[in-house]
Amino acid sequence: MPLSRPVDSEAKLRATSFRVTLMLAATGLALLIVIIYAGLSMNRSAWQYEHARVDAELTEIVNQTLMEQKPWAFWDEAALFAHHGRIPRKWFEEQVAASLVEGYRHEQIYLLDPKDRVIHGYGRGRRLTDQQLKALWPSIRPMLHEIRTGIRRPYIRRDAAFGSAQKRYEKLSSARSGRWAANILKDGGRPVIVSIMTITPTTEARLASDRPHLLLSVVPLDQQIFDAIGRHLDLEGLKLTPTRRSNPGAIPFVTDDGRTAGMLAWTAATPGEPMFTRILPLFAILLAVALFYARLVLRRLRDTHSLLYEQEAHSRFLALHDGLSQLPNRRHFMTELRRKLERLAESESPHRLCVAYVDVDRFKDVNDVIGHGAGDALVTQIGPRLKTLLGPDDLLARLGGDEFAILKIVADGDGQRLLGEAIISAFTHPFLIEGHCIEVTASVGIAVAHPGDAEPEGVLRDADISLYKAKEEGRNRYVLFKRGMADEIHARRRTEGDLRTAIGTEQICIEYQPLISTRTGRVSAFEALARWQHPSRGMIPPLEFIPIAEQGGLMLPLGDHILEKVFREAAAFDGVELAINLSPIQLRQRRLPDRLDQLARRFSVDPGKVILEITESMLLQADEVTSEIFDRLRRSGFRLALDDFGTGYSSLGYLGRFAFDKIKIDRSFISSSSMETLRPILEGIVHIGRGLRVDVVAEGIESAEELAMVQALGCNEAQGYYISRPMPITSVPAFLASERTPIERPKPPRLARG
Repeated sequence: MPLSRPVDSEAKLRATSFRVTLMLAATGLALLIVIIYAGLSMNRSAWQYEHARVDAELTEIVNQTLMEQKPWAFWDEAALFAHHGRIPRKWFEEQVAASLVEGYRHEQIYLLDPKDRVIHGYGRGRRLTDQQLKALWPSIRPMLHEIRTGIRRPYIRRDAAFGSAQKRYEKLSSARSGRWAANILKDGGRPVIVSIMTITPTTEARLASDRPHLLLSVVPLDQQIFDAIGRHLDLEGLKLTPTRRSNPGAIPFVTDDGRTAGMLAWTAATPGEPMFTRILPLFAILLAVALFYARLVLRRLRDTHSLLYEQEAHSRFLALHDGLSQLPNRRHFMTELRRKLERLAESESPHRLCVAYVDVDRFKDVNDVIGHGAGDALVTQIGPRLKTLLGPDDLLARLGGDEFAILKIVADGDGQRLLGEAIISAFTHPFLIEGHCIEVTASVGIAVAHPGDAEPEGVLRDADISLYKAKEEGRNRYVLFKRGMADEIHARRRTEGDLRTAIGTEQICIEYQPLISTRTGRVSAFEALARWQHPSRGMIPPLEFIPIAEQGGLMLPLGDHILEKVFREAAAFDGVELAINLSPIQLRQRRLPDRLDQLARRFSVDPGKVILEITESMLLQADEVTSEIFDRLRRSGFRLALDDFGTGYSSLGYLGRFAFDKIKIDRSFISSSSMETLRPILEGIVHIGRGLRVDVVAEGIESAEELAMVQALGCNEAQGYYISRPMPITSVPAFLASERTPIERPKPPRLARG
């Protein structure tokens, strides 16, 4: 019996040790499971978030496809052809299909009759038949059924954003009867976007049909699109591969009709990686040590819990705030706007809820000239300035890019005006960024929510309309929303419709302004200037209708009409050079050099006598495609001139990058009021032209004094009202006969040097 106590004690010790060991093992195992689960959950959440962003980006591309298709589907001219029961193939291919294929990368364009049969098809330079749609047709049929009957198709809804945008014009346009459908489908072994829209009139309601023709586009979702999505979302290695390829990290890419069209893979973010690389080894060591370190383990767990809590709080913050400026984002802003509208509806306060849209003017120029880092720095400095204008109950949010929104309670009367003036004043002082003193302005649109306004979208729409009005009036100003502004938008769309009708008719005419040699006084060239003679409104200047054409998708047909008309009339110039202005949209068309070659051969025009003028602002967006087009134009013999020289940001860089034959000095340097002050700059430009062996043209000459000045400075050519106003083609021969003899050169004035 005396040995029983030691044996019992030892047994108890072993049992206690076992229990402690088991408890430690169970505790350690439990903690191990918790850590692994937390890390996996964080990785899974990050992956799900990235997956959702990719899907949202694809939806945005689908809606963008509809927006690209809209100008050709919602079009009175197309509806007129459909109304008469015959849409010409040539018109369809040149006016509709070619623009979508070459301008927006649509692969296949089809026109369907009211019985959903393919009338015309076009894709990448060749005609197509319904056989190319054979594989897609079973999936397209539910979309056609929805468009024809209104019964919702059994696919994922992706065109909601386009529907919201279209809804804005329901009270302003006959196009409200239009219908559309767009989905991602599987065509053979690849995913494509199929977009279908009714051929619908925009202003002529009489052309509407109960069962209209349909415009159908097929846009491939190729690797180039996924590369762009990857760059935009900062996802590394985003790729779509065929199903047969094995990739451990890939997931099925399922189309809207439930079919697998490949495997989608990318290098997913792993925010939970520190859990596996740092914490797990630490706990493995702690599980191997004695009870002495138990307290340390518990302390470590408390630290880990704090870290996880901070990460969760940070994630919640990022969900409602902009990562760059740390300001509330659009989601936060909309939630707060809805809450305040509901509170305003319940109260009897005389105060009103004011929404101000703030857009930084020409923000893209800052990114292009100084760099995107400077643009980001500018955004972070704008937020604090605008915050100083707000009270404790007000809200400032960044909606994206250079757009900010302010939510503020104002009193009746001058509250809106005072807010607008304060916002404009906040931009009067320059911003110091990366050693650069940057001066920017802002355009502001302000709208007020009145009693009974329950939906935030209406207030935001009004603010957006007033912001558009502020930019239209010249920027650097604020505009308060008025009910009549909607009528102005309607008038603009009516003008767009009239312009669409005018293209290809004699309403669009050309006048020609001569350029003379400052050495001989002889006419050296004529510049072609487009004019619009509206049947009821009279002459509409280019500054009014060219922006409408660019924004309404009409610049390509308008520009082509102008080019053909100028080349047709070129014979009247008797070998004198002819200058033609090109728009940025034309410069991005790969078929432009071929079209110019075709016109030159057709009308027997020497390309060496044609000068293509490009404004310096166009080159801010120059890319590899633009450079390729420039090279092809030069190889064809056409000459290039840089217009408005000296008004941009990188004039010397453009002269070095693109080989121009002429540079045209902007009128702002030539006027008598600024000539004395800017003389050193003018001399510098002329010296640059001489060094590069480029002709220098002075624009806007309006007096003999100005002509004498540019002659004295050594400009090669001069142009302006003093020499001649623009004239119709019928006046050109007489002008050439009377002016192509040397004229007396004015003596240059004596200018004081200071």
